[in-house]
Amino acid sequence: MEYVSGRNLAQISQDLPLPEKKALSYVCQIGQALAVVHARGVVHRDVKRENIVLTGTGARAVLIDFDLARNFNHPLTTQAKPSAESEGFAAPEMCNSSEACDASTDIYSLAAILYYLLTKDRPVNAKDRAGSTDRFETQLDRSNMSSYLKAAIRQGMKLNKSDRPSNMQEWFALLQVKKESPSSRLLAWW
Repeated sequence: MEYVSGRNLAQISQDLPLPEKKALSYVCQIGQALAVVHARGVVHRDVKRENIVLTGTGARAVLIDFDLARNFNHPLTTQAKPSAESEGFAAPEMCNSSEACDASTDIYSLAAILYYLLTKDRPVNAKDRAGSTDRFETQLDRSNMSSYLKAAIRQGMKLNKSDRPSNMQEWFALLQVKKESPSSRLLAWW
């Protein structure tokens, strides 16, 4: 892959929480990239703060690190499963090797990214959310974000993947954004 210079989302914590418009801009850019790879039958499986780089002036968000995109383990890849940095951003099925991942797996992670950008709080680990009083819900209720964004985050981060939007267009509808066509550069790259 080409080298992408800039700061990743984990490195901008001092700038958080972001205004809704800016957070949505980043999330929609990554969502468009994911829609392209999903259309080609690929699931990223590691959407997290460290894998989203803001380039130049910070207006462009780029998704990097496709190591987990395929069930492929090679000595030159960095890891075979999500790292500690993925905690809070990884969907529950990522912890269960027998459960298949699909587009809703990446939607969970992207919804967690939006939650982080708007609250500055790392989401509660999916395994810890199951069967307990949900600190995530309490934090979401206390936040000042728009009610439609709260609803979109809740839906995107449902623990049962069949309860989540099944594709990026469905989640974009909950975010009340129109799907823009992916850039020709992204299509040419993929």
